[in-house]
Amino acid sequence: MSSLRNILTTWHRLAQPEKAVLATLVKVQGSSYRKPGARFLITETGTVGAVSGGCLEQDLVQKARTLGSTAEVAVFDMTGEGDELWGYAEGCNGVLHILLERLGTTGSRPLELMEEVYRRRSPGVIATVIQVQGELKVAVGSRVLVFPGGRIQETILNPFVVSALAEHAAETLNGSSHIRRFQFTEGAIEVFFEAVPPPISLTILGAGDDAVPVCRIAQELGWDLTVIDHRPALAVEERFPGARVAVVEPETITKQLNADRRSAVVIMTHSLRHDRIYLPAVLARPFAYVGLLGSRDRFKALLGQLERAGTPVKESDRSRIHTPAGLDIGSESPEEIALAIVSEIQTVMQNRNGGLLRNSSGT
Repeated sequence: MSSLRNILTTWHRLAQPEKAVLATLVKVQGSSYRKPGARFLITETGTVGAVSGGCLEQDLVQKARTLGSTAEVAVFDMTGEGDELWGYAEGCNGVLHILLERLGTTGSRPLELMEEVYRRRSPGVIATVIQVQGELKVAVGSRVLVFPGGRIQETILNPFVVSALAEHAAETLNGSSHIRRFQFTEGAIEVFFEAVPPPISLTILGAGDDAVPVCRIAQELGWDLTVIDHRPALAVEERFPGARVAVVEPETITKQLNADRRSAVVIMTHSLRHDRIYLPAVLARPFAYVGLLGSRDRFKALLGQLERAGTPVKESDRSRIHTPAGLDIGSESPEEIALAIVSEIQTVMQNRNGGLLRNSSGT
């Protein structure tokens, strides 16, 4: 997400967008360093982002110099000994299909869709044609885009194809990116359906020193950040660059909490008195992740206090609470604890188990 934000920022600053080329990884056969949807922006003055571990970008820069107004897909075979030819021996062990298109000439606006997804915090879908077979008059790089709210933009100009892609794109809104083949009377097309979710939104309740590295690591990932504390001396923007910082009394916290299915919150107050206020307020919102600092004994004490106060935590809500917050990576320092917390949030948001990659069965 961070590299995409940088691409969007660079795109806005372009005086002549038509002289820039956007490279998008649209298909991988085998394994690769990046997943489909990775982007690399090539401008007259430099580059932003990446679609590989560094072995393909220079070749893409060369291809961009000769690219016309028509989009094309470049195929790189990195299997077997092929990667030795690139001088890196990276071992991606995959065939990478990368769409190259000159900005401002293809008619569709994938970067505009992504920007709207970010602004409205609502998902969108980009359906891109990456291969055409037969006599079907559809161009590689043509698209159907489903913007947040359901608005559709397309450059295919074939109503039957548009209808089929738009219907499947709508089904992909809250799903995952994938490739699907469509067969029509005149021929067939292969389409990359890219699900574009809003970035993770993280709210940190508590602006102590241990919240600073959490904010810093999350910012590196391109997350939306909010830091809230009742102490004006701690809740200052200089300590949390890139985050929205607010001074809020605990009793009015409910007015400041906004959450959706891509939202996380971490309670870092180190105060049972404040946690008694914050935890029920947080659980009343649809946060996908609720982190709470402290030991299991401290959590039991907090649950007991809430029970006696007449505001018990429902059993259905307890599974949402991650306490002690963070993955078990042997953390001791504030920075290590921050890494563990941010990693756990990423794990939950991606519906993964946080295990070792060497034990996984995927590519």
